[in-house]
Amino acid sequence: AKSKDPASWELAVALFRDMSRKAIQPDEFTFASILNVCANARHEDPTNVLDMAEEVVGEMRRLSHKIKPNHFHLSFCQRLQQGHPSDERPREWVTWMIHNGADPGKVKSKNPRGKQLRNNKKVK
Repeated sequence: AKSKDPASWELAVALFRDMSRKAIQPDEFTFASILNVCANARHEDPTNVLDMAEEVVGEMRRLSHKIKPNHFHLSFCQRLQQGHPSDERPREWVTWMIHNGADPGKVKSKNPRGKQLRNNKKVK
């Protein structure tokens, strides 16, 4: 499922809750995938999205002796921060991730150079 597809939201929530229930520890990739789905879940209730992201980041914090946040985790939390400017939580997550080793210099911009617009026309 694509991360912008509503079905992937349901899937990600179910997967994460199931892992928690079975005490299976997610790895860095799983955390990144679920945060990506949260950052893309514009069709969902923002409260649900941020509550889910809070669960994910809370679990990352709990496992911080094993799993360090990286620039992927950071970029998804920055997108949550941009998408939900009135909520304080994403800013706290971004700060925590940077303090714990996520490199903001590695976060790629959403518009890579190949897609620059010149006079509102795509560069060939």
